[in-house]
Amino acid sequence: MKIGIELFKGKLLKDNTNPIAIRLTHNGKTKYKFVGVSSKAKNWNSIKKVISCRESEYKIKNEIIKREYNRIAERLHWFEENNLEFDFDFIISNKDIESYSIEKNNNVSDFDSNNFIDIIKARILSYNKVKTRENYQAFLNVMLKLYGSFININSINQYFTLEFRNKLDEANYSANHKNSLIKCFTSSYKFGVENRWITRPYVFSLKKYAHEPTNRDITFEDFTKIIGLFKKQIQANFDVKYYESLAIFCLDIAFQGLAPFDLASIKISDLNLCQISNIDPNFEAKLNDEKYQYNIENNQEFREVIKIRTYRSKTNTFVPICCDYNTIRPILYYLCKGKTRNDYLVNCFSINKEYSEKQFHNRCGSYFLQLSNKLNPFLHEIEMSNKVTYYIARHAFINALDKMNIPHDLIRKMVGHKSNTLEKSYINKPTDWEQSEVIFQIFNQYETIKNLELQAKGYRTCNIQWKELELFLTGQIPNY
Repeated sequence: MKIGIELFKGKLLKDNTNPIAIRLTHNGKTKYKFVGVSSKAKNWNSIKKVISCRESEYKIKNEIIKREYNRIAERLHWFEENNLEFDFDFIISNKDIESYSIEKNNNVSDFDSNNFIDIIKARILSYNKVKTRENYQAFLNVMLKLYGSFININSINQYFTLEFRNKLDEANYSANHKNSLIKCFTSSYKFGVENRWITRPYVFSLKKYAHEPTNRDITFEDFTKIIGLFKKQIQANFDVKYYESLAIFCLDIAFQGLAPFDLASIKISDLNLCQISNIDPNFEAKLNDEKYQYNIENNQEFREVIKIRTYRSKTNTFVPICCDYNTIRPILYYLCKGKTRNDYLVNCFSINKEYSEKQFHNRCGSYFLQLSNKLNPFLHEIEMSNKVTYYIARHAFINALDKMNIPHDLIRKMVGHKSNTLEKSYINKPTDWEQSEVIFQIFNQYETIKNLELQAKGYRTCNIQWKELELFLTGQIPNY
C-alpha cells in the first residue's frame, strides 16, 4: 500500500483552485480522500507536497493536510500490523479503528455453540444500532487478539475471568475502556445462556474498575478567550465564511452545548424568532392598578430570542433552547443565506438525500472532524495547544455555567441531562428569560456584539440584512 499527497487536477472548483487529496494505491487500485482545502496549481509545491506562502492562509491549510495525512497513515499502519486486507473505505473513514469488521469474520453459518467467539459474533448480529454493533466488534477484536479464534465455552469460569482482568491490565487500557469490555463480556455470556447455547452456565464475578472521568473540559480562561476571539473576528471581518469553524463552535455554545449530532440535525424551520420579557405581567392588575402599571413600565425589559424545541438523541431528553438573538445573528445570517426553511441549519446534511442510520452518523463525524481541523489553527492565536473538538463545546458550556454560579438544577435542564423523578416530573422548567440571560452573559463578558464599532455604511447594510433574516426566520419569506 502506498500513500501520498497530491493536488487533484481532475477537479476545478469555482474559485479556480484544485482540491488537495490523500491518495492510497494498492494492487492497481487507487482511492482519494479530499482533506477539505484547496490551492491554485501555481501555488502547489509538488516536491515538498505543501502549499506555498503565496496562497492565502497557507499555514492553516498545510496544518490540515498534515493532520489528515498522519491520521490516515496511522490507520493504514494498524491494518499492516494486524495482517488485514486493506479496506480503502474504512481506512479513510472516521470510524473507531478497533471497530473494524469484515463480514466474513462475522459469518455464523458454521456456528459452534462451544466456541465463545461464535457467540460474540451472534451477539453482534443481534443488535440493530450501528454504534452498539461497533462497540461489540471492538470487543471481539480484543478477544481475538488475546485468545485467538477459539475459546471453549466450558473453560469460562472464575479463574478465566481473573485471567481476563489481568490481560486487560497488561494491555494498559483505560478504566473506562476496560469496563466497556467487561460489559460486553458479561452481556455476550448471558446472551449465550438465554439462547440455550450454554447449557451449564457458570456463575462468576467480574468486577468493574473504578470510574475515571474523561477530561474533555477546557479551562474557563480558555473558554472566555475563544468567545473573545470570535468577537475579534467579527469586528475585523464581518463575513463569517472566513472563520466558519470558530463560528459554529460558538453557535454550539449559544445553543446550550448541544452534542454535535443534535446540532447537525436542527433545521431552519426549528428556529423560532420571538420577543420575550423578564416580567410576565398580570394584565388584569395592569389595567386596574396604577402603581402596578408604573412598576411594570419602568422595570420591564424585552429581548429578541431564538427558541428551539428539540430532543437530545443520546437520552431522548427534551431540551428547551432559548438563545439571545443578537448574540448569534451574524452566524445565522451566514448559515441561512441561500436556503429555504426546510434546509438544515449547518451544512452537514442535505434534505435532498436520504441517509441510513450508519450514513447519518458517519457523515456527521466526518463533517465535524473537518471543522475541528480548521478550528484548531485558529485557536493557536490564543495559545491553546490542546486539540479542541466540537463535543468539548458541551463540556465547556456546562463548566462555564458552573463557574458563573448558575444553579445546577438549571444547568441540568438546559443541557438535557437526566435527573431524578422529582426534578423530572415536579420542578418547573427554566423560564425563557433565565435561559436567554445565561447565553447573553456568556457572550458579553467583554463587550456586546451589537456595540461593535462598524463603519456607518456597513452598519446600515447590516440593518437591511438583519431585517431580511428576521422575516425569513419568522416564516414571512420562503427563501433567504
